[in-house]
Amino acid sequence: MKLMEFSRYKKLMEYLEPYTLALNKHEMLLLKDESRKEKRSPSLHNIVQTNFPINYCFEHISSGFILCYSNRFMNTITLYENCVRNNPQKFQGGDSISIIKVLYDSSKYLGCIIEYDKYLRTEACCYVVRTQNDTFGEILRIDLFRMHKKERNKYVFIGGLFHCLKHFSIDNNNLCNNNDINNTFDIMHIVYLIGHAFCNAKKENSLVCNFFSDVKHPYIAAFYLEKESGVYFIDTIHRTKISTSKLKH
Repeated sequence: MKLMEFSRYKKLMEYLEPYTLALNKHEMLLLKDESRKEKRSPSLHNIVQTNFPINYCFEHISSGFILCYSNRFMNTITLYENCVRNNPQKFQGGDSISIIKVLYDSSKYLGCIIEYDKYLRTEACCYVVRTQNDTFGEILRIDLFRMHKKERNKYVFIGGLFHCLKHFSIDNNNLCNNNDINNTFDIMHIVYLIGHAFCNAKKENSLVCNFFSDVKHPYIAAFYLEKESGVYFIDTIHRTKISTSKLKH
């Protein structure tokens, strides 16, 4: 992993911008569709981030992709990890709303918790850009989360990184109200695993990738394409019981 040279960074931002604008335009059009049962607030799309700080753009040359983090995304995953390490019990047995409260209480955010929740769903994202030699390819967007949804009498995160965290742990403490214990170095490593799985899937012209997070833990990741913008999203990532002989490293 390395930071990018400015000339390559500039080309990357020029490549990424039309995708981000097309995605936001499509999201705004969807909000006018009265038939959609699950709709995000229009206020979440009043801004769109088209450029990302050069110091938050990391190229994984051997893996064939670049990660572009927004400040909001990077700061929040750092906060999330610190909260887990300091108070792991607060991430056990609750729901998505309780985790937002933990983050809010430690964030020093000036507004109310409802505004903070919207803050975390507004352009708090990371883009994975697949690379082939010197050219840029398919793009995956990873939000922190898209929304809360009530399932079995408690709220859960839908979409994005937070939805994936329940299948990982740090220091034997699950990251998001679940029982899965698969220790990882840090949350940024989970973002890397998602990016790596996405690129492997696209190499096989597939939307699904089987992979190992380490030598003992097989996973499956699935992605979907938002056709109007050409941007991919993560559908799910979870542990699998598939025979390890069938998995690709």
